[in-house]
Amino acid sequence: MAGRNFALQGTTSGGPNFAYDLCVRRISEEEKSGIDLSSWTVAFNGAEPVRAETLDRLRPAFNPVDFGAKLFIRVTASRKSNVDRNRREEE
Repeated sequence: MAGRNFALQGTTSGGPNFAYDLCVRRISEEEKSGIDLSSWTVAFNGAEPVRAETLDRLRPAFNPVDFGAKLFIRVTASRKSNVDRNRREEE
């Protein structure tokens, strides 16, 4: 990603906890200099246990590139609830 500029144009985006953790650990300061996250206002985190320490490290790591998310939403779905919903839709 070095040498490229990246601007997030959306306001809502997300991923699993490991994706946020990977960004904190692997994106260098040089790579961050080409990123603009100022339009990102809602971040969701799901698909596995959400770790508070990951979110605690994310904001300071990306504040220099205007990480604008003011709201973190935990998104989870159990397999059972999806199966139950599918059964209702088939009836």
